[in-house]
Amino acid sequence: AALLLGEDDDAAVAAELVHLAVSDPELRSALRERGGARIAAYAPEPTVAKLRAALEALA
Repeated sequence: AALLLGEDDDAAVAAELVHLAVSDPELRSALRERGGARIAAYAPEPTVAKLRAALEALA
C-alpha cells in the first residue's frame, strides 16, 4: 500500500486518507481493483516483451 502526499499535507491529512481507505467499502474496493491492475503491469511476461521490443528497436 502507498499514500502519496503533497508538500503541504501533514499527519492529519495522512490519517484522514488512511481512515477513508479503511472505512469506505466502495473506495477500498476501487483501490484494490486499481492496485491489482498496476501490479499486473509489472508481471514478468509484459515486462520481458517491452524490454525485448526496446532492445530490438536499438538493433
